[in-house]
Amino acid sequence: MPENLTSRRFQYADDTALAVQSFDFKLCEDKLNEDLEILLKYYKMWKLKPNPSKTESTMFHLNNRLANQKLNISFDGIQVQHNKAPKYLGINLDRSLTYRIHLERIAQKLST
Repeated sequence: MPENLTSRRFQYADDTALAVQSFDFKLCEDKLNEDLEILLKYYKMWKLKPNPSKTESTMFHLNNRLANQKLNISFDGIQVQHNKAPKYLGINLDRSLTYRIHLERIAQKLST
């Protein structure tokens, strides 16, 4: 994987997560779009096939006024879908990282 990414990279097997921290959502969008372009060039160089349709974006913050804001990110010319509660390594994450959705799903499984 390229080392010149501006975002933090988390990997497990073939799952990769990019994370950017900023007070400005536009700055996050710009950094992520730049890093996805770098990754796309890397994948093409090594003849790897990323799946943009499985790529998702989300934001973690406590600002309730911006709860419905979505990031404008594209990967290989395809708009990246926004997911309010993405699942990463089996854990459902929510905007404020309370894990409420994840705990509710586990409670539902235990009740059955």
